[in-house]
Amino acid sequence: MILVSELLSKPVISLYGASQVGIAANIIFDKKLKKAKFIKLFCDDEQDTEVLYIDIKHIKNLASDALAVSNKDKLLQEWAFIFDGTTNPINSSVYNIEGRLIGYIKDIELDNNTVVSLILNTNDKLLVANIVAISNDNIIYNDTDKPFKIAGPKKPKVPRNTASNQFVEVHEVQSQIDNDISLPKLVSPDNTQVSRSPASPDKINNLYSFLLGKILSKPLLDDNQKIIAHKFSTITEDTISLAKTHGRLVQLALYAD
Repeated sequence: MILVSELLSKPVISLYGASQVGIAANIIFDKKLKKAKFIKLFCDDEQDTEVLYIDIKHIKNLASDALAVSNKDKLLQEWAFIFDGTTNPINSSVYNIEGRLIGYIKDIELDNNTVVSLILNTNDKLLVANIVAISNDNIIYNDTDKPFKIAGPKKPKVPRNTASNQFVEVHEVQSQIDNDISLPKLVSPDNTQVSRSPASPDKINNLYSFLLGKILSKPLLDDNQKIIAHKFSTITEDTISLAKTHGRLVQLALYAD
């Protein structure tokens, strides 16, 4: 077992070259405060002042007088370090699930890199398994014998989508157009087959007349991404005709506001 306070200020040495590469300045933990992940190093000499990081798994023995790594290749420069965890919680306030202040984190007990317990200023030890939530400044701790889970915020109710309603309306209109275009052949009294002609452009425009005067919420584009009708433009009969020519009637209705 080792305490985080015992790790801090230890020299970090590279076995290759027998050189000191920095001083242990802080510890980075995982998001759930179960594992110590990285040690932040501070290097201060006459030629360079630099912050470095090293994965704890590369440390030979945390309990040694110095933290030894095989070589400097194991070190991460600050610009290359991606933070994805929890900062050192020492000095953080600890509250129970009713909001009562339990104390402050004085130290952290580790078994290799696994967090065993959090030590309070009262010297009481807290189990990591009972931690409910963690931030940079506070820890919420379940000090009861019953399991506790924080209820997250409810998802807001999403109003009915106007565009979806329009799509249903347009889909019905489109089905009516398709029926007109593919009507079966009729037989006259003298057994002569007569074909119904497809729906005329005027009829199609009339079916979409409910769009006249509405405003486009998005630009209407053709297959080559060229603009048929601009965003915020008013839909006219010409707009409907152009949309029909380019096969964009459904999109026109969806973008109408």
